[in-house]
Amino acid sequence: MNKINKLLFTSALVICSSSFANAQVSNKNFVGPSVEVGTQFKNLDVKSGDLIFTDEANTLGRLAFNYGLPSSDRTVIALGASYTAGKSRASISNYYGNLNVVYDNMYALYVAPTYVVNETTAIFAKGSYNKADASLSLSSFIDDVETIKKKINGFGYGIGITTFISKDVFLKAEIEQVNYGSFEDVKTKHTNSTIAVGVKF
Repeated sequence: MNKINKLLFTSALVICSSSFANAQVSNKNFVGPSVEVGTQFKNLDVKSGDLIFTDEANTLGRLAFNYGLPSSDRTVIALGASYTAGKSRASISNYYGNLNVVYDNMYALYVAPTYVVNETTAIFAKGSYNKADASLSLSSFIDDVETIKKKINGFGYGIGITTFISKDVFLKAEIEQVNYGSFEDVKTKHTNSTIAVGVKF
């Protein structure tokens, strides 16, 4: 996971440093509607009191819709919504028992201020509002399993890069962290790395 994050960040820096000299850049490729399908690598971090910290990596599918609004020759404000399919899981344990956390039906609304590097490539920052169905199961050596379900929300932030490989098809890579806060004294955090292919309409 760390290697993916470092690769995305390094690629963005290289592209930016080699393209700032080009003053005449159009943002038209990044304006208007688009849809993307991708793979999201999620690390779900869980902490609770004296329970031992563990995390699990989850590979899930992601669908997103975007609309880019021009704000200047080189900048675009992208608005979007996404849905992540599948379940994100993690567990922690101590001498008394096990705690399992599952996130499902993960939705997000986001805004992504975008800087157009050249005709085919742009970098962006991202702020998001996230919702999910959370399930918490606590089992011990003396008691039965107790399951608590709750809709939970949180805020995320990230960075990414978009590059067109043809007139209407682009690749996107991004890194994002989503903090969900506390759920029954359990603190959770998602670290997401996403690689997607998209089509601009």
